[in-house]
Amino acid sequence: MPAAAPPAPRPSRRVPASAAVAVIGAMLIALGTALPWATVTTASGDEVSVRGIDTENGPIVLVIAIVLAVVVVTPVRQRVIASSSRRLIAASLAAGAVVIGALDVTEVRTVLEGLDQDPDVSSGAVGSGLVLTIIGGCASVAGCVSPRTSRVAASR
Repeated sequence: MPAAAPPAPRPSRRVPASAAVAVIGAMLIALGTALPWATVTTASGDEVSVRGIDTENGPIVLVIAIVLAVVVVTPVRQRVIASSSRRLIAASLAAGAVVIGALDVTEVRTVLEGLDQDPDVSSGAVGSGLVLTIIGGCASVAGCVSPRTSRVAASR
């Protein structure tokens, strides 16, 4: 009687730590679009903010974050794209979010400099959402390009 074949190994429920960092970065990018990208305080003390999603580039950055998370997470369950190609695509998306964020920081600063002479404006600043978008993009780039050696348990 032939020996029984060993049972098939169960798929790993562990996710590479670098993939987790990339997904967390994508979530930070998405969250950043819901927060202020620019804030101005008027001379009367009122604060006026513009959320990222309300800007020209905010919806683009939100789509980048969603696609980035999908590209990073999808192969955890099924291999659709080769790992190196998937990581390159994800890193490129994350870098795109960083570039758009950096360009918007420059644009906000330029607008704020123009408001320096306005007596109705007491101060202005780059908003926390724009900063969070750039930080999330950098985290995602780091997660995409770092070696995938350590793993964290995936939640069910």
